[in-house]
Parts: sequence; structure tokens; C-alpha cells
Amino acid sequence: MSSVYSTEPTPTGRVILETNCGPIEIQLWCKECPTACRAFLQLAIDQYFCSKPFHRILDKFLIQTGGTKTLQQYGNDMISNGNEEEIISYLKKRCGGIRYRNEVHARIRFNHRGLVAMAQPIESVGSSDDNLNGQFFITLDEAPWLDGKHTAFGTVSGPTIFNALR
Repeated sequence: MSSVYSTEPTPTGRVILETNCGPIEIQLWCKECPTACRAFLQLAIDQYFCSKPFHRILDKFLIQTGGTKTLQQYGNDMISNGNEEEIISYLKKRCGGIRYRNEVHARIRFNHRGLVAMAQPIESVGSSDDNLNGQFFITLDEAPWLDGKHTAFGTVSGPTIFNALR
């Protein structure tokens, strides 16, 4: 089991998401996935994920959270969580022109539970490189078929409520 984790890069960032079931600590690979981490951190700082349910729960696969259809205030900008164009515009404004790009790293693979990844599939980025969204998922088991298809930018660590999910 320890060989699974030894191939991953050393985390260079950390965020603790407060949920209604308890905190989830996430270690981030900011050097390997700077765009995904920067967007995720900006949304976390602006409390974008507050009161968001894990709306997609697939047994032994993943839990997903992010956008909903309600309009809420983040920072000084009003965005609709369900409107991808508004989220893209918001992230560009808040992150200084951030653009989504493929951030697949050879040492980061979906080979264990607890990986945190962008819900946006890489192939949907197409030629515009502008497709960012405010959704992410956490794997509940290994999922090697996702390698190269989603940007995994962190891993769950520590004694969190996530450990109770099986």
C-alpha cells in the first residue's frame, strides 16, 4: 500500500473544507497543477463551496460537489453557480486571467481513494482553453480509467469525515 503513495509528488499546499458533516483536509499539488489549484483555492477562499451538497455520490467510485442553480454572492461579484460562462468569467477576473489547460502529471494517477480532481474532463476543453468550472470530485476507490482524462490536483488527508465513507 505504501508504494501507491510514494510515487506521488510532495504536496505544496493545503486547504480544509468545512462541511456540515465535518472538515475535509486536502493536500494540493500546486507545482504540478498550478491552474487547477489556483482556481480551486480562489473558489475556496471566496466561500464558493459553502453550503454546497455533494450532489453526485456513486458508490465505490466518487463524490462530487460544486455548482448548483442558485444565485449567490462571492466576493463582490454575483455569479450563478449553474452558469458555466459566468464561472469562467468570475475565475478569470479573480485569478488574473487564469486559463484552464491540461495538467496531467505522470506521477499523479487515480490508483487509490481520496484523489481530488476537476470534474471537467480534459477532452471537453477543446480549442478554447477557457473551460473552467467550479466542480470537483473525490474518488472513493481506485479509478485507473480516469488517468489522463481529468486533472487530479490533490488528495484527502488526515482524520476527516471522508474516511468514514466506504
